Amino acid sequence: MRFFIIFIITIIIYSCTNSVQKSGLTNVDKFSMSFDGMNKNEVTKIIGTPSSIDTFNNSILYFSEIINEKNIFNNTIVSRDVYIFKFDNNDRFLKLDHFLMDNNNKITFAKKTTGSQIIETGYIEKIFGGVGNRNPGARIPSAIYGE
Repeated sequence: MRFFIIFIITIIIYSCTNSVQKSGLTNVDKFSMSFDGMNKNEVTKIIGTPSSIDTFNNSILYFSEIINEKNIFNNTIVSRDVYIFKFDNNDRFLKLDHFLMDNNNKITFAKKTTGSQIIETGYIEKIFGGVGNRNPGARIPSAIYGE
């Protein structure tokens, strides 16, 4: 019984302590310098290994996030930053885009939807749609030998 009480007190004390979790790139001071005239290899030597590489748009992405964890139910995101380096076809630096946590609220969603033919059918056809009414032209072709 004594061990159980000590265990419960330890869990309660541990749940009251704060911890700061950092993920991604922790030193964001390097992004304040000028990257004009540099190529992709020079940028990665200065900043470090990118979080993601976008080969389609020829850009590299760096991610940084700091979370203050108080307990299991109370986690607060202190900062979230995304840095996108864009390069031209010759891997020369074009521009640096910086997105903050506040930019998450500026996303708009389109109201367009894709129609579905199953919605237009009735309940009986939804349930028994595969029973009967077979299309005879949609069979698997068979080979007849010797003709």
